[in-house]
Amino acid sequence: MTDSLNLPGLHTYSMECIRCGICCTRYQAIVSLDEVQQIASYLGISMNEWVKLYSEPRWHSHKNYLIRHVNAACIFLKYAGKISYCDIQFVKPCCCSDWIPHLENTECREGLRKNVGVFTEESSQ
Repeated sequence: MTDSLNLPGLHTYSMECIRCGICCTRYQAIVSLDEVQQIASYLGISMNEWVKLYSEPRWHSHKNYLIRHVNAACIFLKYAGKISYCDIQFVKPCCCSDWIPHLENTECREGLRKNVGVFTEESSQ
């Protein structure tokens, strides 16, 4: 997947996701109407119910929605100990599934520090 981006040296820093969930606390997922319908169907609710329960009420657009954050994280982010998982993993939005774990991402480095005990240059300062 990373090779398709055709960025020199990218493969050098790519990594497997350690499922720390930090990216899900830093960003709000933007979802298209088609994605909302797919997620609502997966959850067994109507699109209107999905909008009431899961969309960010401060976001005003007729083309897409933001997934609400609760307790400073995506509403669909769950934990089993230190390992995070997505409640809608099989239908998660493209912006989430397109995330590439990478050592250049501060979120990934923070996850390594907190969950795996790997210290990066910025953590030793």
